[in-house]
Amino acid sequence: MRRTPESTPCQGRPEFTSDDREVLLRVAMVCFHCPIRVACREGAEARGEQFGVWGGKVFGGHKKPGPKGPRSHCQRGHDLTVEGAVYVSPRGDRECRTCANARSARRWRRIAEAKFNSLNGANQ
Repeated sequence: MRRTPESTPCQGRPEFTSDDREVLLRVAMVCFHCPIRVACREGAEARGEQFGVWGGKVFGGHKKPGPKGPRSHCQRGHDLTVEGAVYVSPRGDRECRTCANARSARRWRRIAEAKFNSLNGANQ
């Protein structure tokens, strides 16, 4: 059975073919009041519909992404797969060891420059 504007609440609503799973689940509830819901779903299954909401059922590959595996590189591109490449701070924060060392070196350089400038300023 084909959808017709007079008989279905979904006609002309683009959210019935959205890529967002949350939107699809929300609009699927509209189908429960539709007079041709069962026929719509059966027709979609028979036609092999690949996406969208048909008769209250969400069709297609609109799945939430699964949990990601461990990262192989940090944000700056350093390799995290090498043994000891990840630093875990005393607070439990995880950080690339190369980035942590660079951050520490910058901090100590600023401290040394400040100390040097304060000593030179006091002697003049």
